[in-house]
Amino acid sequence: MLNTSKFRYILPIVATLFAVPALSLGDRDSYSGDGKFEDRGSKTVLNRYVLDLGKIDLQKSGTHEFKLSGLPEKKFVAGIVLNMPHPLPAKPKPDWFEKVNVKMVLIDLNTDKPVFEFDQPLSKYTRTNASPTPNTTFVYGRDIRSSFTPGKGDERKLLLETESESSFTPKKGDKLKLLVEIQSESSEAVSASLYLTASRQK
Repeated sequence: MLNTSKFRYILPIVATLFAVPALSLGDRDSYSGDGKFEDRGSKTVLNRYVLDLGKIDLQKSGTHEFKLSGLPEKKFVAGIVLNMPHPLPAKPKPDWFEKVNVKMVLIDLNTDKPVFEFDQPLSKYTRTNASPTPNTTFVYGRDIRSSFTPGKGDERKLLLETESESSFTPKKGDKLKLLVEIQSESSEAVSASLYLTASRQK
């Protein structure tokens, strides 16, 4: 006689095993815009969600346009991966950074209004070693204004306020367009790629 009691425990386990891959693929499968989107998994802290929009030439002036749709509802940072190691300890930025201006504008196609705009030479971009690709440098737009609270001496406190940055949090149903305009006067700029990245968030 077949003992059916064992199947009551086996079937839920099998169902769970098949359900786990579906959950991990959900965010990846929902993206339908330009570039290559990757979900590196729930155990990844930095750069869990990565969108590779391809190579850009920082030695030539030009404009690039990308359509974005179906991104996870996480805070993304738009930036540039430079094919150069990030210096540790930190060193001054290369002189050619000042000769390459990059303007990033993200437009909400549902409202035709800008989500963010950042227009500065690379020397004004924030540089970090938390790059989505190994042995490279990641730069992104972040304009910080500093000021002090009223008072004298030690009573005064430094205040840092972000005025603009190349980041955004998409919402379900958003259709976005990213415009990147490069104005270059440098023949020394390294090869580069455009990326959007979001880290694991609670």
